[in-house]
Amino acid sequence: MNFEFKKLDYKNLLNKHSVEIASNEPSEREFVYAKVSFNQLREIDYSIVMPVFNQEDLIKKHIESILKYTKDNYELILILDFCVDNTEKEILNFFSNYGNSYNNLESVTIVKHCKFPIFETSCDNVGFMLAKGKFLLEIQSDMEMTESGYNLQLKRPFDHFDNCIGVSGRCAANFSKSCLTGCKCYDTLTKVSDTGVSRDIFYQHDTCCRGPLLLDREKSASLSFLNEKHFHLDDSDHHFFARASAKNYICGYMAIDFYCNLSMGSSRKRSKLPRDSYLINEEYLHLRQQNYNVNFYDGTNFIQIPNIIEHELIKNN
Repeated sequence: MNFEFKKLDYKNLLNKHSVEIASNEPSEREFVYAKVSFNQLREIDYSIVMPVFNQEDLIKKHIESILKYTKDNYELILILDFCVDNTEKEILNFFSNYGNSYNNLESVTIVKHCKFPIFETSCDNVGFMLAKGKFLLEIQSDMEMTESGYNLQLKRPFDHFDNCIGVSGRCAANFSKSCLTGCKCYDTLTKVSDTGVSRDIFYQHDTCCRGPLLLDREKSASLSFLNEKHFHLDDSDHHFFARASAKNYICGYMAIDFYCNLSMGSSRKRSKLPRDSYLINEEYLHLRQQNYNVNFYDGTNFIQIPNIIEHELIKNN
């Protein structure tokens, strides 16, 4: 299976989806991409987007877990962000020996940016802009799926609430550090039995965390996806849900099992390079104050009475 790379019209993608990038001009970013189709499917339910930076030791295993446990029709979009190890070689070798064992994989797209790192938010946006599925499913490259049909579990709130825009399989929170449902970001092994939550309850919060994160593509596109102009890594997901609340969209947490070794999470590590997201964006603060019942802002944190809305869902057959 050969991946033939060609130039990606990145500027046209940005204009089409009204996405603003940070200080780099679009002309400074040079992407190439290759797409290989495996099965002719009438429609794509999920577009799985995975940003990747230097994961040569894990990437084959984690891609294989996605192929094994994802249900319904989907496409896989891998964004290689300035990888300088053997990640690309491992991916190409994997798919060159892939025997098309699963008939629900429509295609695999590999996008490469080789000039400099653009970081996770920009990688996600590239994948989101290329996606064709009804849902966007962001899975970070250090995550191994372990639950069969994990994506169907994440999708359940969308079947019950027309205004649902996002569901995380990691955790959800309010804009108060004292209110969180799911696994904290330093947890490595995520098992529902360890969290004390129900698999049949959708825990609605103000925001939820990236990875694994299921988004409604049409609703997300109406927000021009993530704000990479001001948040190139941290908080772009929370800023997204703050903006989503202005349209009365809701988000939250559904429990799934997966494995995540955070020590290998290269795409989320802080960089020594300058970035805008070290500074709290004034627009973000305004949205928080405007859209939530925040009591007051103490100069560091928003103080808010913790509040979780629990929706009991009809159990899966």
